[in-house]
Amino acid sequence: MDCKWTFLSADVELTNLCSENCAMCPRDHLQRPQGIMSQNVFSKVLEVLVGFDSRITFSGFGNPTLHPLWHSCVKQARAAGLPAGLVLHPSTLTSEVLQLLVRHPPSHLEISFPSIDPALFSRLCPRSDYTEAVRRVVELRRLNITPMVCVGLQTDGSLKSAGHYRSFWKAYGVRTRFFPCHSRGGNLQDRSWVRATPSQSQSCGLLAIHAFVAWNGDLLACCHDLTGETRIGNLCTDEPMLLAQQKSSFAEAGPPWALCQACDEFRKNWPLPEGACPRDPAERGRQLAKKVNKK
Repeated sequence: MDCKWTFLSADVELTNLCSENCAMCPRDHLQRPQGIMSQNVFSKVLEVLVGFDSRITFSGFGNPTLHPLWHSCVKQARAAGLPAGLVLHPSTLTSEVLQLLVRHPPSHLEISFPSIDPALFSRLCPRSDYTEAVRRVVELRRLNITPMVCVGLQTDGSLKSAGHYRSFWKAYGVRTRFFPCHSRGGNLQDRSWVRATPSQSQSCGLLAIHAFVAWNGDLLACCHDLTGETRIGNLCTDEPMLLAQQKSSFAEAGPPWALCQACDEFRKNWPLPEGACPRDPAERGRQLAKKVNKK
């Protein structure tokens, strides 16, 4: 496998700080150091990702808008020629954040909106008001800043199907994705929410094409890593191509970490990419789509 595939996309954790307390997030058990990515670290991380023509999403175990210069990071990444988007909880969509999104538009936005059942939403996101959350997402859509998608979760308590979820948001012109709730590498303590089934694949199709960069520049094998056990290296201090080669090897042979043994993330089952990684992002997408459709 061409190791350049392993940085096809990258989640960059600007911070792992968060004020929410969502039931489907195990961040209460986060043992990795908490902090905010410095400009020096971000500049080096961006330099490495430019070398791989990566698609960046600012995400992780925190709220990216708690980084005081998150909008500048979006601007810098896009100015460097890379797609750069964010994963946001609706509670972050304040008027100030919306104004900054208008001024510094990302290439894509993913809104974590787990359920359109008000009672279930309140259980999953106890610090957020359902009606206000819907209002903020609708306002974001009205501004038409950039392509956006709402992501919902199928849980044991879900009364609304994927079809209901799609229909609800379609009325507002919002695209959707809907997935079974998984255990975040076995880290989600309350398994009553989990609907996903354990992966049977030894290789890891997600590790093969996706990178996760923590706020301190550490390259972790998985965004569900709460302890740092899957650390492969650091983008600020280690040779990027060597890190990519290590990722490729782990993806093919099977990740060796304990975290991965409990994985029920469906993307782990994706087939590994074949052939040289094209420079053109569109051609990369076509090759991967053909591979997935063949499976």
